[in-house]
This record gives sequence, C-alpha cells and structure tokens, in this order.
Amino acid sequence: EEVDASSRDNTYLEVFSMADVYNPWIVKLIDRSFIGRKSFSITDFVVYRGDIYLLDTRGLFRFEFTKGLNVRLVGSYEADQGFTKVAVFQSTLDGKEFIALANSHAVYEIDWTVNYQPVEVAKYSLLHNSFVQSLWLNEDFVVIQASANVTVGNGSMINNYTWVMDRGDRTYSTAFKIIDHKSWRAITQFCRKDSRLMVGDERGISTYQLVEPYLTIHSANQGLVGQSFSSVIQAVSKDPYY
Repeated sequence: EEVDASSRDNTYLEVFSMADVYNPWIVKLIDRSFIGRKSFSITDFVVYRGDIYLLDTRGLFRFEFTKGLNVRLVGSYEADQGFTKVAVFQSTLDGKEFIALANSHAVYEIDWTVNYQPVEVAKYSLLHNSFVQSLWLNEDFVVIQASANVTVGNGSMINNYTWVMDRGDRTYSTAFKIIDHKSWRAITQFCRKDSRLMVGDERGISTYQLVEPYLTIHSANQGLVGQSFSSVIQAVSKDPYY
C-alpha cells in the first residue's frame, strides 16, 4: 500500500502467525532498524518456498524463518538501479536459484544460488519508461506485464502488453508471445510448474499453455532421406498490433 513522501524511507513489513486464525499475532517487524540501515523503502516483496524477499529502492534482501518462528537475514543484493519488481525461481533440475529484477527500462536476471556471490546472467530490454506491474520467472520463460508511454509520430500512446520471453532472449522485440491489453486494468498469473498463463483484462479471462516452438524440416529430395544436409531458413518477425 502506498505511503506519503514523508514516510517513504521508513516502510516496514509485519510478519504474522496465523496458528490461531481468530487471534493472529506479530512474529516479526522488519524495518530499517532490523537490517541496520538509515532508510528502508520497500517497493515489492515475494514469499517463495518459505523465504521472504524484500525489494528496496537500493537492493534486495532475503529472510528465512528459523526454529521458534524467528526471522533472520540470510542474503542481500545491493543495486541502486531503481528496481520496483522482483520474481524468484529455483530450478528443479540443478537446484540453482534465480531472481529477476525490473526497473523502467529492463529486467535483469541474477543467479543467486550463492547468497554472497550474485551473478548477472541476462538482461531483457523493455520499452522506455515502462511500469512493470507483474513479473514471473520459471525454467523456460520470463513473463512481464508492463505499461509504457511510447512516442508515435508527433504524439504518444500508452502500450499495455504482457511479454513472454524465452530465458536469455534479451529484448522485447524477440518476445516469444505478446498479449495486448486495452488498458492498464489487467492482471496476470503464471504457474511456474507447467508454464500456464492466465490473463484477465477488459476483454475477459484467457488462459495460455506456453510450449517451446519446434520446427521439423524434411527434404523433398528422396536421396537425402536419412542423411544430414544444410539448409537456409528466412523469416520475418513483427509485432501483430502495429
């Protein structure tokens, strides 16, 4: 929830115990004094596999629950790049942990498997002056719901898209899937396990099953059946809404 300008550097997160739903009680208050900083401006948070990820204007903090319902800081990623959204994913293949951080012009993918040694592995460019509303990450895709004020001729227009990118694709211009929304009044939910995307906007609710594309080529020359051969494929990709 938003705060006024005088309180933006003193935001906090309250963690409640719901063991008794009729009598919830505060387990921990995470604020600037808890992490030993003069200011703490929370822009987003995620609870993933029992850990809490708090995004501040100057970095990301990871907290875990210990025995006795205590909360402790186990990692931080300092980054003064105006990040406003965070997504977290842990691979079931190799156990690596990845985070995605979004600001007004890009999404950064970080390998945070080792808490004290984060490594940037990819950067996905966005339309200039984008406002990212939702951000998701799994084994194959990065899903970004964003609005952007773009220049068209002598004027401007607001673009409201959900971009589905293959991991490592780098830019919105090569997005795997583009979903257009009439306005910013849209919501996306993404199931990381089976890459199923649900989109709700002014048109209604739609679901998408995301599957990696594949292309099979067969030679018309019967003499090449069962043999390897070289070929050239030419294709043009464009935004269907322009």
